[in-house]
Amino acid sequence: MQKFINKTIKPVLIIGGLGTAAAGVDAFFPRFAVENVQKLAFIPDYTIFVQHWGIMVCLMGVFMVAAAFIEAWRVPILLYGMLEKAFMVYLVGSNLGQAFADRGLEGSGAMPRLYEAGLHGRKNGRGFYLYPKTKKKGKKDANPKIYGLLGGEPRRSVDVAEIQDRLALLMVNEAVHCLQEGVISSPRDGDLGAILGLGFPPFRGGPFRHTDAVGRDGLRARLEKLAGEHGKRFEPAESLKTMAKGFYDE
Repeated sequence: MQKFINKTIKPVLIIGGLGTAAAGVDAFFPRFAVENVQKLAFIPDYTIFVQHWGIMVCLMGVFMVAAAFIEAWRVPILLYGMLEKAFMVYLVGSNLGQAFADRGLEGSGAMPRLYEAGLHGRKNGRGFYLYPKTKKKGKKDANPKIYGLLGGEPRRSVDVAEIQDRLALLMVNEAVHCLQEGVISSPRDGDLGAILGLGFPPFRGGPFRHTDAVGRDGLRARLEKLAGEHGKRFEPAESLKTMAKGFYDE
């Protein structure tokens, strides 16, 4: 196996590195790359993210080609890749809430509070749940300290239908926002992406099929009710208020 790896690692790094370095087009020509390579709508507000991604991935490709000839570079390249991904996640996470604050989707700050309080999840046995050292089957016990850290309304029993609406309809509403803002090009693309990429229930056909099935007016009314109870993040997208036909109506 080691002999096989030694024989194939160089061409893999060279070919993979050249392909990866091609992402540099995103850094220097972000609009062209997004619209013609990724085939997505270009949003000027996100230019810095596109350029950062292009620079970091391009450098990764250059280093991969170099590592094909310099064996000592191969482990550092792996470390660089992990650090680059971690920094990108931090960059997006720290700015995403601000970008959508006007729609009520700003970050809650809950996760940093939990981390500072020493609730690190499975790592130390305490998070949203308590994780005993000896694994046991069945439901886990909720961590009673979590409620004081999260704040909000007093604990109450929540109907299953309300839970389903608050989870599913928010995703449906955001999918409609994506369509009207040009982030996706068609309802079909949105349904396919939501099912295969986001875990939207396949039996509902995707957010746009689901909207057509349950009826735009009824769905909008449910969203407006949730917006009145839980804030403007549930405010229906403009298309749900104005469109006369369903998403798949000819």
